[in-house]
Amino acid sequence: MRFRHPDRRALQQARAERAGRREVRPRTATLTCPGQKAKDRDICAALDVVAPKVFEPVPVDEACTAIYGGPRKATITGTFQEEAVSAVFTQENGCEIARWNQIKPVLDALGLPA
Repeated sequence: MRFRHPDRRALQQARAERAGRREVRPRTATLTCPGQKAKDRDICAALDVVAPKVFEPVPVDEACTAIYGGPRKATITGTFQEEAVSAVFTQENGCEIARWNQIKPVLDALGLPA
């Protein structure tokens, strides 16, 4: 498992953001593809564009920019094309922000804050 600390200024900013916000309950959504409704089929199509690669973690040897995008976190579990999926999306560095931006249209379409 790879763990990287954001720089000190980003860490102080994150603490200040958390201190100023109340705790938010996790929100969940379920998506079954291909879906019965047109909206679900559209979300499935958006997922097909980025999956399954988006579910893969950032390689350990990947060089990532030290940009902190915020404290948001999304966890996706289930199956995709009959394969088990368990992925965590954060904005802790440039590589994770890129993954976040790939899955964001799906999260938005499901009504999940992204």
